[in-house]
Amino acid sequence: MTTFLRGLPERIWWVTLILTGFAIVTQLGLAYARSSSASLETLLAEFLLTLVFLALPVWIAWRARQDGSLWYACGALVLFVAMAKIFFF
Repeated sequence: MTTFLRGLPERIWWVTLILTGFAIVTQLGLAYARSSSASLETLLAEFLLTLVFLALPVWIAWRARQDGSLWYACGALVLFVAMAKIFFF
């Protein structure tokens, strides 16, 4: 059990990276779908803002991986899921 808990921040780091990749691909798809109705500047600004917001849970998960902190890892995953619920659903 202890080995599982010590390895959890590393697993959550990879889950956060994979989910971030999916979020970026989704955002690119949404930008492509809206490309005929929105200006390029608006689409670029939305994409950059999304990257900035996604950087926060990735940084927290990286910090959890470096420190081996389960609290940081769970916090990063909860923050990412909350942001995904706001932005993508």
